[in-house]
Amino acid sequence: MSPHYVMLSLLAAFALSACAHDAVRSDAPPFASAADQRALRLCSGDARDFVRDAKKTVDFEARHQDFDVHIRRFVGGFEVRKRLRADQIAAHDARLLAEAEEAIVLLGRLLPFEMDEAGKPDMADFTDRIYFDQIDIPNANDADTVMRIAFAYEALDAFPDAGRRIIRFMADLDLARNLLEIQTSGNATPTEREAVREMPRIVLETYEEDLRPVFETAISGPYHTDLSSRLAGRISRLCAERALALEIEAKSAKDPQESRHE
Repeated sequence: MSPHYVMLSLLAAFALSACAHDAVRSDAPPFASAADQRALRLCSGDARDFVRDAKKTVDFEARHQDFDVHIRRFVGGFEVRKRLRADQIAAHDARLLAEAEEAIVLLGRLLPFEMDEAGKPDMADFTDRIYFDQIDIPNANDADTVMRIAFAYEALDAFPDAGRRIIRFMADLDLARNLLEIQTSGNATPTEREAVREMPRIVLETYEEDLRPVFETAISGPYHTDLSSRLAGRISRLCAERALALEIEAKSAKDPQESRHE
């Protein structure tokens, strides 16, 4: 059986196990900070002012650099693993698993992941939201999340297939994490142990070819346009969509009451 076929089979198995679940959404405290209060007032104010304030704590270029450095260190850790003695592998795999979890956290500083039941960033939920074009989190009331929602829309418009590119990378990163969990449990099969050895090539390949170009294009923009202006435009459109959704919801709630009075 070829290594490529093995990896595809494992990927399919993990993808199936991740689907068809409901993400747990929690409401943030109503007035956690000045930035949160500004987010709540966002749609009655100027999106450009909002972005100008949010940029003090949300720097997507710096966040992407942090993620880039971490992914390369993570991949390098697999290469180091090949040179270790058998009695050193278990401790090294535990460190690799921690780095995989941290990579997902860092990715969640760029994209608007919600949390799963265990309180961890939920990539499977974000995959569903890409498929169904439901990137917004309507009850999001903090500046950081609003900015990440706007940035996600920019990323998804970076290429015609940007959604598939993001999903491919998340699937490979999740596969690496799952394989490391199995490996550290001591229950890995020979096929799974072989798959672990293939992971550095696969993760680096989908990062370099799929995810990194998406983020770089989203940050630099077409013709190197200003990211802040583009994010402000996204947030203005987001507010309009939220206002329309609330109007439709209010009308739907009102119609049955009017019918009862007729």
